[in-house]
Order: sequence, then C-alpha cells, then structure tokens
Amino acid sequence: MELLDDPDESDEVDQLITWWNRQVFPLYTTTERLPSKDSALARIRQKRAAYKELHDADRDS
Repeated sequence: MELLDDPDESDEVDQLITWWNRQVFPLYTTTERLPSKDSALARIRQKRAAYKELHDADRDS
C-alpha cells in the first residue's frame, strides 16, 4: 500500500489505476467528454434554458 502513496511512483500508479478502472468499469474513460449537440442532455439543457428565459420574461413584465 505504501507504493501507491509514493510520489516517485505516481506515474506508474496512475497507469495502474487507469488500467484497473478499464477492467472493472468497461465504460470508464479518463477524458471528460462534452455532450453532443443532439444528445438527451443537450436537449434537456436547451429546454431548461428556454423555459427559464420565458419564465424570466414573464416575471419582468
């Protein structure tokens, strides 16, 4: 366990953790992905922004 905390071994430990995560969690990725423009998350965010804009406009009038 001390090896995992050793600063001199941080590169190897990072590689090991990445390998482990890929073995245990097949969908694991080390890069943060942005949702595509037509993804469900993007559509939800668009609807929320439109609703908020409409709601804010109604409140201001």
